[in-house]
Amino acid sequence: MEEESVQEPSDPNLDLEKLREVLFGAVRRDLERRLVLLEERLGRELAQLRAEIEDAVAPIERFGREEIQALGTRLRDQDQLRVDAIRASEDRAKQLVDELRVHALEEIKLAMDQARRREDAFTTGMRKAIRELDTRKVDRTALAGLLSETAVHVGREPHPESSEDEHKGRHH
Repeated sequence: MEEESVQEPSDPNLDLEKLREVLFGAVRRDLERRLVLLEERLGRELAQLRAEIEDAVAPIERFGREEIQALGTRLRDQDQLRVDAIRASEDRAKQLVDELRVHALEEIKLAMDQARRREDAFTTGMRKAIRELDTRKVDRTALAGLLSETAVHVGREPHPESSEDEHKGRHH
């Protein structure tokens, strides 16, 4: 009897895997090794690129912060200048108002002094005229002349309020 070699039936999927390993295994392992190397290289280059970008961006960020600070300082300085100018203008306006007030008071005092002198002159003239009239007889022509003179004198008065005040002052 012959011995027949009996082979066990093999799994077709397993055989296909073995065939793939024999045909493509070395290429696949080489590709995997290359991919790992490529990933490592890519990681290093990416880290290096990040470092270069950070090195390039850092001066720009520093410059930007410095410019923003300089602008902020300039704006604060300009605001302070404006505030100082406004305060100086307010102070000058107050000073001018005070000067005008003093000037107006001086003018009022001068006008009142002038009105008193006129009143005194008028009163003196009237008293003199009354004494003259008392000492001599009144004729109509002299009285008319005196009244005309008085009217002319009153007509020269600059402020009607002053003559009213004078009139009131004489009656009190």
